[in-house]
Amino acid sequence: LSILNAAHADEINERNKLNEKIRTLYLKKDFNSLNSMYLNALNNKTKAASGTMLLWHYYQAFNEYYATLYADQTQAWKNAEQGLQRWQKQYPQSAAPKILQVRLLSAKADAYGKEEFLNAATATCDIKLPATDNISNTLFSILDKVSGEKNNASLNATNCYFAYQDLIEKYMQQIAPSVQSDPEWFTTQLDMFKSGTDNSKCQKAFNEGVKKHPGYYNIYFHGVTCRFSEDRKKRMKMRDDIARLAAANTKATNGDALYARVYWVISSYSGIDNLREETPVDWPRMQKSIQQVLKKYPTQWNYANFANISCRAGDQPFTLKLFKAIPDYQAANWSSLDVYNECKAFSRNDLEGYKQAYDAYNKKKYSELFRRIEEKTKEGKLQLHQKVEIDMDTDFPPYIYK
Repeated sequence: LSILNAAHADEINERNKLNEKIRTLYLKKDFNSLNSMYLNALNNKTKAASGTMLLWHYYQAFNEYYATLYADQTQAWKNAEQGLQRWQKQYPQSAAPKILQVRLLSAKADAYGKEEFLNAATATCDIKLPATDNISNTLFSILDKVSGEKNNASLNATNCYFAYQDLIEKYMQQIAPSVQSDPEWFTTQLDMFKSGTDNSKCQKAFNEGVKKHPGYYNIYFHGVTCRFSEDRKKRMKMRDDIARLAAANTKATNGDALYARVYWVISSYSGIDNLREETPVDWPRMQKSIQQVLKKYPTQWNYANFANISCRAGDQPFTLKLFKAIPDYQAANWSSLDVYNECKAFSRNDLEGYKQAYDAYNKKKYSELFRRIEEKTKEGKLQLHQKVEIDMDTDFPPYIYK
């Protein structure tokens, strides 16, 4: 048990320490150290305790910092961008500050798109908008003063979001030739293109990334987020193809481990409750692949996540096998204690305990919905078998026990 707990501590502490170190160096503008860390992760293909790529975690630390900033924190954004400019000046051949510039601009665009302001009343767009947008902003500003509403802030945020998207696209075209050696350039493109209307851009970025960096896990992980097709079955088939391709391209160093890792991403990204029912996964292969991952990287993070996937897939014997290596509940590894209890009960074939934990989890998750139902019931407005306007597939996934 001490070995398992140590593995858990290594995984969680490693991520937290890396994030804190990178953020401190970034704010101190210590680009010598940041670039040295970057080259080490890039060139040595270092892995984290769970077996994931350290280079991805390196970039993720910056993403998480940018995500804390509000759209109208002008000075903080300015300092962050000036830091990247200094980094580029010190290391003009380094791809990291160029790729991070795309991520910074994308995070700022998202902050505008989500209308994340410290003070919406005074927030403005800090880049030049097209003349038509400026005219519409002025008109809505006048209407707001008359009506007392804040339509202008929302319109300004929307216009600014699209202005930043145009800026990002131009900048990406500008730096593309100089950042191909970094596989995170391709994951950056995939993140940008996954929600777009042109699926071919996502497909192209994925194909180019796999060709240049076939052994880099996260290209496959981000690749499954591409929409590919409007037909769900076709999308799932293409994602299954990616899992198989990832395993084939990394077989020499990882055996079949990438098959399970990619399906882990498919499960979490697509919100899939039961891989065996909702995807074309080869479950016996998935079991063997999971065991390969855990043999090499026996962290509690990995055990917990694979146990959850197995639980959702309704595989009681395999879930029990995984739970034998999980000594106790560790909050960092589970979405909630109820989910842990749910899967633990299922692994022991305790269906009553499973049902209680499942119901407790859903009651908390959908507390507002339950509150409204209880309220209407007390008012006598909700009758038995009355139609309730909710999506049962997404709001209430079916129990995996029968």
